[in-house]
Amino acid sequence: MVVAVKPKDVPNLLDQIRDAIAPDQVLVSFAAGVTTAAFERELPGIAVVRSMPNTPAQIGEGITVWTVSEVVSEQQKGTAREILTDFGDEF
Repeated sequence: MVVAVKPKDVPNLLDQIRDAIAPDQVLVSFAAGVTTAAFERELPGIAVVRSMPNTPAQIGEGITVWTVSEVVSEQQKGTAREILTDFGDEF
């Protein structure tokens, strides 16, 4: 599941999707300034990948910095990597 909304809209979005997220899913966030801890508080036990691509990502030439919550498995990291490298390199 991808969260790509303005940071102010994240709490409302999480309320709406809370029951739709399965424990084995990974949530990839592009919401600037919303910490991994904020997602973990609202969605306990859900694997969270927090990422921030730069603007050249729009043409596949960007760099994306990303981090993961403690419950993200190696397989989920691989899935996140596949998604995020479509924007360019990772860091």
